[in-house]
Amino acid sequence: MPEAVICRFCHSDLAKMLPPGKPAPAKPGMWQAIILNLVCPGLGAWRCGYRSRGAITMLILIGAILIGSLQLAEVLNKKVTIAMRTGNVEVINGITADIEDNIWFDVFFYGYIISFIDLWFLVTKNKKSTEQKSRDESVQP
Repeated sequence: MPEAVICRFCHSDLAKMLPPGKPAPAKPGMWQAIILNLVCPGLGAWRCGYRSRGAITMLILIGAILIGSLQLAEVLNKKVTIAMRTGNVEVINGITADIEDNIWFDVFFYGYIISFIDLWFLVTKNKKSTEQKSRDESVQP
């Protein structure tokens, strides 16, 4: 049946099987994965076939930047309110010291860098497994 998800005889997953004659979708190369990761951290791993890994990376890093931004907005609101009430704009100059203490921006930055290192390992691992598969297929009669 066309809408079947699992074969009733062998119980294999039909969603993963491709119709004959259609090639498997190509995994992105290193540069494509890097560009995808630049757009959204974790997207490169997602497109390389590591969906849960990419989703976890996205959620952690986007969460870190959102929490850091909320804390930054709170600090900005306090400083600007004080500056407007007192007329002393020198209060705003102290914002950079408050921003430097925000650990969530550091989590985002280092997580973003680590996502590229992780992506490099995923792409090279994927490339090696593809080469091994092609060698195994060529050896078999």
